[in-house]
Amino acid sequence: MSTNSNYRSQFKLPRVDYDQTNYPNIQSKKFSINKNGLKDTEKLNKIKQIFLLSFDDYMSHGIDYDEILPISLEPFDSFIGWSVTLIDSLDTLYLMNLKTEFNFALKKISTIKFNYTFREYIPIFETIIRVLGGLISGYDLSDEEILLIKATELADNLIGIFDTPNNMPLLYYYWKGKDTKVPKYASKSASIAEFGSFSLEFTRLAQLTNNNTYFHFIHKITKNLETYQDNEKLKANSILNGLFPLYMDISAASENVRKYSIGGLSDSFYEYLIKQYHLLNGSMKEYLMLYEKSIEKVKRYMLFKAKLPSIKNYGSDDLNTDDVLFSGEINEIISSKDGSNSYFIMNKIEHLSCFAGGMFALSSRIRDNKEDLEIAKKITNGCYKIYELMGLMPENLNIDSCDDIDSIENGKRLKSRNYFKPTTPIQKIVGETGEYEYKWKIGDVFNQPLWVNKMDPSFILRPETIESIFYLYRITGDEEWRVKGWRLFKKTIRYCGIKDKKGKVIGISSLKDVTRINVDSLNVERNQDDVLESFWFAETLKYYYLLFEDFDTWSLDEYVFNTEAHPFSRKA
Repeated sequence: MSTNSNYRSQFKLPRVDYDQTNYPNIQSKKFSINKNGLKDTEKLNKIKQIFLLSFDDYMSHGIDYDEILPISLEPFDSFIGWSVTLIDSLDTLYLMNLKTEFNFALKKISTIKFNYTFREYIPIFETIIRVLGGLISGYDLSDEEILLIKATELADNLIGIFDTPNNMPLLYYYWKGKDTKVPKYASKSASIAEFGSFSLEFTRLAQLTNNNTYFHFIHKITKNLETYQDNEKLKANSILNGLFPLYMDISAASENVRKYSIGGLSDSFYEYLIKQYHLLNGSMKEYLMLYEKSIEKVKRYMLFKAKLPSIKNYGSDDLNTDDVLFSGEINEIISSKDGSNSYFIMNKIEHLSCFAGGMFALSSRIRDNKEDLEIAKKITNGCYKIYELMGLMPENLNIDSCDDIDSIENGKRLKSRNYFKPTTPIQKIVGETGEYEYKWKIGDVFNQPLWVNKMDPSFILRPETIESIFYLYRITGDEEWRVKGWRLFKKTIRYCGIKDKKGKVIGISSLKDVTRINVDSLNVERNQDDVLESFWFAETLKYYYLLFEDFDTWSLDEYVFNTEAHPFSRKA
């Protein structure tokens, strides 16, 4: 299937009127008097210095590969061998005014053949958000024609993912397959994030190239999801109608497993609904309607208050339970006997779900909804509090909620299902200061906090918390978000820095276990993980940098950020 075919698209890219008179402003017009929204040059220079430590290692040892292993300095093809870190970093290089590195990247990208990879299958989701998104945003910012040419080349190779009987996408694309007589079917168990997060990239490319085919296919996904959300049978049977399960059978565009979350496997889908509406300046109401039907159920059933200890002893003002919220996971169990439904909230807090603070903040402006803004603050404060309590926020953790029963509606009870605490004994040990400390080793977790029931203790430098802090700063103008962001940055460098013999930071790595960082300082190197994903360059450091840039740099009124933090211009 080619975008150059004579295929007549059913769904047309709308003509967008970017007159802001009838569309809400997103960014605050007033910023705290301290800096008045202006750049903090000292902090910007420190963030850029850290970026260059990691990026120079990639340039020296991994430029022909997707990523660099930060400790061994070995190159690594984690995706498709198209220098993914370089493309993912392109707009960050432009933002930081690193002209030499940016120009080098342009030359390197011009030589990459996007119609060939050593891999048999192309992982579609990661390729679209990192590579296609990086190329499009790079072009939007710089007007370098080679980036649009390469984005089109890549998209034309990927458009074959829609060559299925119902045009729902293949998520792992056997790109060498030439036998079109054998029908390919979309997955019977596809995560909602993977197939529902293409809209921004393909819509923006359709605008830039005036090729409607790109838009047609992603909008067809949207129309299928609209049909699913309005299914009358679901309305009758489930109080969660409006939400989308983590996995769906998209070979028939229907549900498969009834698990619901806005964390991993679903996060970017909900984010893209409101952002697609924003990109098109409110011209396509169906994206807003899909978002609103879903998000009201998230607010009603999925958010919970957690039992957390005080953080006053950690050098920070405390946040009580009324100041914080988390988003859990809902399992819907359908009785095989009578078809009745039972619902359980699993109090699983994912770092990935911390993005929701930014999503709610954005929607608070678009929808003129004050409740959304308060929720945005509470979700972001919740993630921030985990950082304050643990030093860094782990990949995920399960903790008790404040309420055992969250809701009863139409005779159907929604309960919290907490994990039982392990019975492993707690050890009393002498700490490095000579004081008694407590150690609770659970499986591979070195020292699990007593208020945590279960956790994945790894820290891979994810961006979601600083992303939400950035959005809240730009939308409220409140300096407190800059203060919190800077605390997180210092923690990250302190704990994740690779140091030479003199203690100087010479690189950054992920960590295996955040519970080691305060009680096992003698084994820092053993805790470092030889992993550095490209989103460290594309998202995490970009959001830190933008937080301290002038308030109108890449304004939220002028740009929409994809889920990999690549900004797309809102001007068609």
